[in-house]
Amino acid sequence: MKPWFVMPMVALTFSALAGRVPNGDFAEGLDRWMRQPAQSTATVEDIEAHGKVLVLSAVDANSGLTSGLIPIAPAERSAQWTLQFEIQSDPVTSGTFAASVYAVGVDGKVLKQLGLYRLSEKDGKAVDWQKLSRKFGRDTRFELPPETTALQVRFSFWRTDGKCRGTVRVAAVELSNDAATPGPCLANGNFEDGTDGWTLRPAGSAAMVKSLPPYGNVLEIVADKANSGVVSQPVKFQEGEQNQPWFLTVRIQVDPVVKGSFGASLYALDADGRELKQIPLYSLGAGKEQPWKVRRFRFGPGTPKPLPEGTAGFAVRFSFWDAQGDPSGTARITDVSVTPVPAP
Repeated sequence: MKPWFVMPMVALTFSALAGRVPNGDFAEGLDRWMRQPAQSTATVEDIEAHGKVLVLSAVDANSGLTSGLIPIAPAERSAQWTLQFEIQSDPVTSGTFAASVYAVGVDGKVLKQLGLYRLSEKDGKAVDWQKLSRKFGRDTRFELPPETTALQVRFSFWRTDGKCRGTVRVAAVELSNDAATPGPCLANGNFEDGTDGWTLRPAGSAAMVKSLPPYGNVLEIVADKANSGVVSQPVKFQEGEQNQPWFLTVRIQVDPVVKGSFGASLYALDADGRELKQIPLYSLGAGKEQPWKVRRFRFGPGTPKPLPEGTAGFAVRFSFWDAQGDPSGTARITDVSVTPVPAP
């Protein structure tokens, strides 16, 4: 076996893209922002120390402003996002002010509104200038629908009868995500390049990439009375990374397993790419099924799945297995990635 470090590795990363909101600093006035409703009261002013600032008001009427579309890449659907902005508010005397994000589908239809911040008449006080950060997406209660292809940022006053009153100032609106978090790079985790970076194991395994809206490209693994599976290209730790715990994230769906089991596991590898240990992460037995869901598995130091001494990297495996060698079932996976476990 050749040392693994001579094998080509293609990093699957996306820029964090801070400041991605079109005209998020309002330097171009309200260009690329839309008044919704059309009669909403919104202007841009210069305020010392904050630059160009959105001034959104409501006088006995609902009032709002929505950004232009912000396209996202397939791997970003399962990332954690941060909406950040500066805000100052007079007391809201009627209704509620909210900062939210729209998840938008391929046809431009709003799939979900994520309410990330609100200020209502019940608060009854002014808000001095402050910078706020609100998270959504992975590991939050604001998950993105899997068919999301774009985002929009919205600031608005709303009340059922439309009788809103208040004024809010907003500046420096930014979006960022952790899809490019430094760490081990897993090649072709969303199968945009077919099965490149993945090896059939056993060699006769039945695995193929299919387009499956709204999930994009998915790898379908089929077992028809034979063990069947795939293994990722080896991933080598950089200096110090072997002492860091990690998450393996995968979007997965499994039809009812007819016989045997379907599982996800890791091969711990030494510096020459030799397998030290197979570490099971997930198993689904006969009669069980898995609807589409993002699953996350912790491994490494301080987790229930530690790596053996001498581990220099790993490979990811998805497979059907049966002791008699004749499992039956179908599984589909996509959006496979590895990210650090955040420090407590």
